[in-house]
Amino acid sequence: MTLFVNNVKAHFSFLRFLDGMADAASWGAAVSILMKLFPNKVSQVMSWTEMVFGLGYMLGKINDPLYTFPRHESHKIAGFV
Repeated sequence: MTLFVNNVKAHFSFLRFLDGMADAASWGAAVSILMKLFPNKVSQVMSWTEMVFGLGYMLGKINDPLYTFPRHESHKIAGFV
């Protein structure tokens, strides 16, 4: 049983690592594209992207239960099984 628990912890750590890498890559790509499109508004691009990503982090945790419980009504509306 302890081998299984340690193995699960290792998988979760690896998934959190991948999540962090994907987050850093997407944020970096979004900022660099927007800075290329709006070179005169660097400070506004930085502030808006940080605000939007932060809002996504806050609202993502609130909306997470809507997508993790398959018996929830939102799955029936969205067409998920």
